Amino acid sequence: MPASIGKQFQVSEERYAVNYSQETGVWRILDTWHPEVEKILDWDQEIPDVNPAVTVVTDAAFTSLMREAARIGMLEQISRKDAVNRPDSEELQRLINENERLAFEGIGMIKEIEELKGKSIRLESRPVRSESFELKNNIVNSLLRLAVAEDLNETQ
Repeated sequence: MPASIGKQFQVSEERYAVNYSQETGVWRILDTWHPEVEKILDWDQEIPDVNPAVTVVTDAAFTSLMREAARIGMLEQISRKDAVNRPDSEELQRLINENERLAFEGIGMIKEIEELKGKSIRLESRPVRSESFELKNNIVNSLLRLAVAEDLNETQ
């Protein structure tokens, strides 16, 4: 099996990874949930067609499968499921507009940052204290000074 199907599996959340070879006209399908997949150590190496996790389908078999799927309406169901998962044009346009708005805001912020570079800003701040705290603090400091002065007078 070509290495590309292994690399495709590594980034895909789908159960099946599919690879088509135009040279051989063969479809190779890797069942990523198969227990044998856990044994694959090197995704750069080819996964052999005899691996139990690999199903090989010829062009003729694939064409027959697609005809039967179309006959019983499965292709229409698949198309509807894919359409449900795609955003509608209004939602897509809304997302595009939002993306442009955010990009424009980002450009404005970059300009503001460039303008502020090199400017130093000095902020002086004092802790915010209530008036009663300041009064009590002054009283305590005055009492301490008086106590120190009294101790100095006693020692002399």
